[in-house]
Amino acid sequence: MRTIENSMIEVEVSPVAFTLDTTGARFQGFDVTEFTGSFILPFEAHWGGVCLPAGEYILFYGFQVCGAYFVKVFGKVKDSAQGVIFIQEHKPASATRNALICIREGDSHVISTLEMPMIDKSVTFASAPG
Repeated sequence: MRTIENSMIEVEVSPVAFTLDTTGARFQGFDVTEFTGSFILPFEAHWGGVCLPAGEYILFYGFQVCGAYFVKVFGKVKDSAQGVIFIQEHKPASATRNALICIREGDSHVISTLEMPMIDKSVTFASAPG
C-alpha cells in the first residue's frame, strides 16, 4: 500500500501562444486540440504510465472524434521522454493559472492534475500501478 504525503507541488504551465487553439484545429494526432502549453519539470515525476525526468516539456490536450480525451507530452530536447496520458476525470477549473499538480508518493512525485483555467477545465489522471 502506498502512502500519499500531504505535500503537493505546483508546476506552472505556460500557454504556447502560437499553437494555442481553442477553436479545434488538428494537431499532434488529435482531431481537436484545445490547449497547448510548456513547462519545466524540476524533478523526475510519474504521469500515468510515463516516467518523465527533470527537464523542459511541451504538452497538448485534446480529443479524437471517438471521444477519447488525452494529453500528449514531449521533451523539448531531441530523443527525450514523451508519452500519451489518458484522462480519468474532467471538472471545471479550480485554479486561477495553468498548472500541473504533483503529489508525493513515498520518494516519488506523481502528476495528478492539469489545471487549464484558460479553457475552464481541470483534468485528473490515474496513478501508475506500483
